[in-house]
Amino acid sequence: MLAGGGPWIYHRVVTPPTILRVGLLLLAGWCALATETLAATNNPAWSARVWRLDEGLPDDSITGIVQTPDGYLWVATESGLVRFDGVRFQKIALPIPSGRTRPLIRVMLLGRENQIWLALEGGLVISLSQQATNVFTPTNGLSWVKPTAIAQDQNHDVWIGYVDGTVCRIAGGRVNRFAGTNAPLGVGPCALATRPRPLP
Repeated sequence: MLAGGGPWIYHRVVTPPTILRVGLLLLAGWCALATETLAATNNPAWSARVWRLDEGLPDDSITGIVQTPDGYLWVATESGLVRFDGVRFQKIALPIPSGRTRPLIRVMLLGRENQIWLALEGGLVISLSQQATNVFTPTNGLSWVKPTAIAQDQNHDVWIGYVDGTVCRIAGGRVNRFAGTNAPLGVGPCALATRPRPLP
């Protein structure tokens, strides 16, 4: 357990058998989704459409999708962020980390206050809302390595896990970094989880 993090933050070592089980689970989910999509295309009440680069998507590698209360879909890719209104994609300008040619988004989160959180390769974390955009960098204490997970706790603190086991917490606009002897126990990437919200 991390200091101040509560019991819902944890570190887990990912082993090859675990990766295999997760891969099989994802494959089963994909097959179920493909079957459902096929059934939907045979139902005249449903329609299916594929959106790609030609329709305005910045990259075919999608790393996250969230829907805000206003109905927009926000799509994170390895080449940036777009907002989708059901008809067209609107590219959202993002800062590009030093030494990079594009904003490569690795993980995405819709926060409890409808903020969109993005963790980019190259050390940036961006928070977008209707009121403000906040950018956090390694000079604030973030890690330079590849982010692998992002979660928000009940105190609205945002936690980012990295491939080297480092964990960073953003609370009140400040970054706390847990690395080295202060890092969670174990080796490998850090996985984050939160307690599920109760249903209304």
